[in-house]
Amino acid sequence: MKIRLTFEMGRLPISYRLPILSIIKGCIRRSSENFYKNLFDVNKSEIKPFTFSTYFKKMDIAEEHIYAEKLDVTISSSSYEFIMHVFNGSQFQKSFTYKDYQLILIGFQMLKDTKLSPATSAVLLRFQSPMLIENKQNKPVLVSSPHFEEELNYICELTIKKLLGRSLRQPIRVRSTQLVKQVIKESLHLDDSHKKPLYFTAQKGWMCLEGYYEDLQCLYDCGIGHRTQLGFGLAEIEEVITG
Repeated sequence: MKIRLTFEMGRLPISYRLPILSIIKGCIRRSSENFYKNLFDVNKSEIKPFTFSTYFKKMDIAEEHIYAEKLDVTISSSSYEFIMHVFNGSQFQKSFTYKDYQLILIGFQMLKDTKLSPATSAVLLRFQSPMLIENKQNKPVLVSSPHFEEELNYICELTIKKLLGRSLRQPIRVRSTQLVKQVIKESLHLDDSHKKPLYFTAQKGWMCLEGYYEDLQCLYDCGIGHRTQLGFGLAEIEEVITG
């Protein structure tokens, strides 16, 4: 399922992913404290069943800040309960504050998404937020690496095990790609006054993946790659390939 939240905004830090995650978590917490605690406290280190992407309207960047008139946040999840709590929590409060930044919620929209059938053999995906693939040493793995498909399968296996409770039905194969490198500056600390920023080497563009349709559906719904809850790996399906 996919929804879109639209905010009026003045500015956000360039490292904006943690503020957006904070808003999503705040919506869930206002809707259900139990659901929030189970997802973000009890299972703090586990893969989460969602990801998000952002679109800034009339954007300008100056002095480590993003200035824009409006911000669209697209949230994707395989969990109806998750989406329900985001929606319910967003109805309780329209003004969201993170440190000295403020966003005003002005719109909520359910988006059409694609449901795959057993006839699906592959999907052509276009990434709306960068995909991050890392190895066990937390080093980025780009599509040019001979280990890219191996590392992609590794994180996809972990995702499917966590969210579907089983292994991949078949390995994910990369049929074709057109990905470009994108370096993301981010801060993952609520108090970042004395913390150095982190830099993630991600990739954006399109990729055609072959696999079992339920696995592809889960990855499409919840994000592909690492750190999906920070807004990495949300993709739209451009084409469904059957046969």
